[in-house]
Amino acid sequence: MPQPGGKPVSVAKTEWFRRALAQKRFIVGKPFLGPITGKMVAVLVEPVWSTDQEFRGFVGLPLDLERFNPRVPEGSLPEGARFGFISSDGILIWRNVDEEKLIGKYVGDQTGPKLSLQIRDGEAETIGTDGISRYYAFAPVPEADWVVFAGIPSRLIVHKVLWTALRNAVIAVAALSVIGVLLWFLLRRIDIAEHDLLRTRDAAEAANRAKSVFLANMSHELRTPLNAILGFAELMARDESVPEGQRHNLETIARSGHHLLTLINDILEISKIEAGRLTLQPAPCDLTELVETVVEAMELRARQAGLAVRLHMTAAVPHYIRTDAGKLRQILINLLANAVKFTAHGSVDLDVAVPADGGDKPLLVFVVRDTGVGIAANELESIFRPFYQTEQGAHASEGTGLGLTIARQYAQLLGGELTATSELGTGSVFTLRLPVAVVESAAQAPPLHRVLGVADGQPRWRVLIVEDRPDNQRLLEQLMQRVGFETHIANNGEEALAAFASWHPEFIWMDMRMPVMDGYQATRRIRALPGGHLVKIAALTASAFREDRESILAAGCDEVLAKPLEEEKLFDVMERLLGVRFRYAAADTAGEDVAFVLDLTRLPADLCHELAQAARQLDVEATEIAIDRIRGIDSALAEALTALLRSYRFDRILALSEAAVT
Repeated sequence: MPQPGGKPVSVAKTEWFRRALAQKRFIVGKPFLGPITGKMVAVLVEPVWSTDQEFRGFVGLPLDLERFNPRVPEGSLPEGARFGFISSDGILIWRNVDEEKLIGKYVGDQTGPKLSLQIRDGEAETIGTDGISRYYAFAPVPEADWVVFAGIPSRLIVHKVLWTALRNAVIAVAALSVIGVLLWFLLRRIDIAEHDLLRTRDAAEAANRAKSVFLANMSHELRTPLNAILGFAELMARDESVPEGQRHNLETIARSGHHLLTLINDILEISKIEAGRLTLQPAPCDLTELVETVVEAMELRARQAGLAVRLHMTAAVPHYIRTDAGKLRQILINLLANAVKFTAHGSVDLDVAVPADGGDKPLLVFVVRDTGVGIAANELESIFRPFYQTEQGAHASEGTGLGLTIARQYAQLLGGELTATSELGTGSVFTLRLPVAVVESAAQAPPLHRVLGVADGQPRWRVLIVEDRPDNQRLLEQLMQRVGFETHIANNGEEALAAFASWHPEFIWMDMRMPVMDGYQATRRIRALPGGHLVKIAALTASAFREDRESILAAGCDEVLAKPLEEEKLFDVMERLLGVRFRYAAADTAGEDVAFVLDLTRLPADLCHELAQAARQLDVEATEIAIDRIRGIDSALAEALTALLRSYRFDRILALSEAAVT
């Protein structure tokens, strides 16, 4: 039970709680000296029931006895009358006149109060605490375990009938008054509490909406400049006129930008989780390939640390399943990467099995074991908290401390659970139990290749770029013009409407957040214009939320791409929507036999060393940068290496680059 100071205390042993729990009705606890106020209080307790009459708990209200007043009308009793309430413990709860200052004090040893507690229900003539003889009537108040009393000076009593009337009227009025006042206090408090709860709920919902808006803004504000940074770094790296010395600076920019993007994505991902805005994208996938590529990628990092990564899959494990492959892959990568990071010697094992007692629905169990430093027992649950790092973790690495948090949240989103056991100095075991649906096969997406230009024999396509940021305008303009598209720039939605009406583009890249008129309104208005239903519109957004994609499509866009933009995805969207045919760089040469006959020996030694280092560290971005440098020397070789990279064949890339410098 919270106290004014904010510190919760247990009420399980209090008299009023035990009595209320036993009787499950409205009661008033025995008076006691309040530890906070130092004044006499009594707790009013009302049970709370659900709509189906199931007992749920209590609402309690501490009543300050000094402020309690049942408000019996002053003119209803003769002069000198005394009435009030005394607890069964002899504490004077309240009295209409208290010249002796006895309210809240023990009076059970005085003549009148002692007699009232003995009789409880009846009448008698006795001496009050002020020494005056009165005829008193007493009646119990069971809800409070109190006795209500009313007395009239003996000198005023002239007939027994008057006494009877007094008892029947005054005691009834007083007893009903106290119960009525107590219930009024409690019900009013319940109303106030309910109002406070509703206000708190509304405030929480408003705060959650504000948080969502903040995340959307941060997503846009952080990703938009990164789009320009990474895009121009890539364009300049492909420019053969860039001096070799400056190329290294471009690589540093690109590498740092991608690292920053990874951190931003982690923070936005955990924020989406907290906001309840994370969604699943289940689809058939090749489980065997997914697991093997993750393990093969980790083998390079483990080999560098002198470790072995071993995979064990039982025959009962299905080959194809339906799940969100991206989230499952991220869970396994996070678990294996942590295991390798915190294991100095020994091995890391990934076991994949189907338990015999899995029940009706197929269940997969992924177990990651390591022989590393281990985790203290008091930290086992903390490691799944956002931004938490163990003492070893704080010294061992940089990062956000979000990997395991995201892994557990992903596991729960997939309907499974992620648990951990560990022993310091011996190692750790992470277990992922995941229900899955078995399917017959999984469609494989064709590999993407770099576009060189628009294929011959096609019309001159006009592309309208609607973007308010000059950097992003230039980036898109250069990408489009490089492959042969005509372009026109519009700075906002209003300019886009005018350009559409006068220039008649076949394709529009539409930024969704702009001044004057945003992309939502511009798209809807273009669709309403003559010919507006024919133009293809693809949205560009920095939002990290899937529901934003749904609202964008509802506004009339044909497709949505998230910033930072990827060149190949841009052209893939245009190919699908517009029907344009492109000329591509060298076709897929990623097969194992072809890969091993690729010759890197004519490349500069420093470039081979750079490629080997990037592949050894499983650094996708650094590997891409090295391959882009190779593209200026041998485009076919670069495309073959790119195909290997897309298959996560870092081992093949490392073997090729090391062979070239030996």
